[in-house]
Amino acid sequence: MTKLLIKLLALLGTRVIIVPDDILIEYAAKECADAEATFKEQSGEYKRHQVYSKLIKKFPEHSKRDISMAVEMGLNV
Repeated sequence: MTKLLIKLLALLGTRVIIVPDDILIEYAAKECADAEATFKEQSGEYKRHQVYSKLIKKFPEHSKRDISMAVEMGLNV
């Protein structure tokens, strides 16, 4: 049903952006802060991967796209 609605809105010229759940974003922000404190000498990509890996294990029901977006949004919180 959601996909059909998104297709209909796209046909009408409306742009639809689906964001991850707030819980996922909050957890990602917390994990990003922890990774920053824990892996001070490592690169940003390494820290991002560590957070992404933890979130995949913690929230297997969410899509990898949502998890990736939550990590990026968590970095900006």
